[in-house]
Amino acid sequence: IVCHSLCKRAGIAFTPVFQYAFEAPEVVAFIRENYPDVIIRKREKSYFQMIKEKRFLPSNRMRFCCQYFKENSKDIAVITGVRREESAGRRGRKMFGIKRKRDIKKYADIFSADCTETEKSALQLRPILYFSEAEVWRYIKKYGLPYPKLYDEGLKRCGCMLCPLAQLKPNMFWLKRYPNMLSSFNRNVFAGMQLDRIWNKGKDSEEDLSNDPYRFLLYWLSSSFRPSKKDRIMIDRFLNEMNETIIY
Repeated sequence: IVCHSLCKRAGIAFTPVFQYAFEAPEVVAFIRENYPDVIIRKREKSYFQMIKEKRFLPSNRMRFCCQYFKENSKDIAVITGVRREESAGRRGRKMFGIKRKRDIKKYADIFSADCTETEKSALQLRPILYFSEAEVWRYIKKYGLPYPKLYDEGLKRCGCMLCPLAQLKPNMFWLKRYPNMLSSFNRNVFAGMQLDRIWNKGKDSEEDLSNDPYRFLLYWLSSSFRPSKKDRIMIDRFLNEMNETIIY
């Protein structure tokens, strides 16, 4: 939202693109209503189809879903809303990225060496890299920009609805909002897959979840099968509360 506004105000000729993966229908509806100039790109396979074909789940270290849906741009130049504050992995990012290191010299009069890094796409610019979350919201409110009302409901980010990179709480937000998603994931992804035992380091033992697909799914959505004691309590409470709502 902020990058779109900055490009408009700067008079840059650009093509706004939303790389769809498994975001909420509210987000897609918001874009279509408020940003009709944005192109919504969808890949050939759905989120469920891709995981089913891989026959294993993405994780913090195996982010094949991000690679397939979000990091596949073949555009010459890309402007993104990545911010350092968002994660430890993004803390080391720099303002300007370029594919070949030797080409950095071409832009030396614009970007100093400590602001550049090599990148997959030919050119990548991150104009709000150093913005804090508070600064993002100040900008949005200053210019009266529309934003998804999901943020007013407590969400910090509006990414994919089932993401192992997110914390358990935002994942549960979507599962409570769309309770049938649990059974849908079980039918469309887990069908034909062998669920594993889970190693509990704290208990120094294994937990057999081969016949408990919903708990298996929630453990996956909790730091990629590393749920804390607090998360385990949340999972137990959630499954007890949702037992009558979930369609098996």
